[in-house]
Amino acid sequence: MLPTKRTNHKDKKVAILVAGMSVILVIAEIILWMTLKPDEESSGNEEIMETYSGKEQSEESETDGKPEDKDIQKEALTDDGASSEAMEKEYYVDYVDLAVLYAGGGLFDIHIRFPDGEDYVVVTGKSITNVTEEGFYVMLNDRENHMLSSARTDMDVYTGTQMYLSGYKSDNSVEMRADYPWNEFVLGAFGLDEAEAADIYTRRIQLEENLAAFMNQTLNK
Repeated sequence: MLPTKRTNHKDKKVAILVAGMSVILVIAEIILWMTLKPDEESSGNEEIMETYSGKEQSEESETDGKPEDKDIQKEALTDDGASSEAMEKEYYVDYVDLAVLYAGGGLFDIHIRFPDGEDYVVVTGKSITNVTEEGFYVMLNDRENHMLSSARTDMDVYTGTQMYLSGYKSDNSVEMRADYPWNEFVLGAFGLDEAEAADIYTRRIQLEENLAAFMNQTLNK
């Protein structure tokens, strides 16, 4: 007896062929993926490095010159020892002898002369910006203003003390050095950070002792 249904060997071969082709395609895709992955990672790393390099160059260009600018700024801020000294403001002074002003303009020093004959330079190398009948306008930094304030107090306390101007003959003249010892109250309030604070205080004590001895000697005559 013949079987009612015969096995189709042709369909079976086609199925096996299709399955084999599918396996081959999957293997090919895996091989292709493994081959391309390092290149993609390498390309990605190169892009990251290029981005980072560009960022560094951008930061370098942005910071180019900054150290130098900071040095310049630092020099400006520390001129004469403190930032406040690098900035000048205009003040009106009406307690200094103006006689020298009538001889002409230029640069001037402000002196203080005590009754015992001691003479000190309070402020050096200043241009007078304007003059009135009783005083003048001058640009001063904080340190110079504090020294003038102390000198003004000395003039009020020690009878016979004078403050006057001395002028330079030319702009090329060598400026005198301010050597006036502030009083201890102004020095204590504004000048404790002075590099020469101890020396200023010592000379101030000596000045006051000299003035006391001079005044006592004068009164005893």
